[in-house]
Amino acid sequence: PGPGPNPLGPVMEPGLRAIIYSVQHHLCSQSVFFADRMLNAAASLDAFGTNSPAAVALELWADTLLRAGEYEQVRWQLRGKNLSPRLQYLLAVACIKLEQFQEAQ
Repeated sequence: PGPGPNPLGPVMEPGLRAIIYSVQHHLCSQSVFFADRMLNAAASLDAFGTNSPAAVALELWADTLLRAGEYEQVRWQLRGKNLSPRLQYLLAVACIKLEQFQEAQ
């Protein structure tokens, strides 16, 4: 079986493909650019529910920032918020990279 349905929907499909291509080819700043655009577009479509396009785009955005080495930006944007388990993990990774071990817990 192929991959499951795209949680971002058909409107976001080109952006998702651009991010995947950029990540696969180690084009980190380009992947952050596309993820940022996708996050802005998804946020305008709906609220940040658990599996909403905006929540999925936020996880993708944080992941691309980590790959680009933008640990402080991930930490600054996610800390103190009610996060999904995946976003909690990404925040902890950013904190560990910044040697903020207490906050990573």
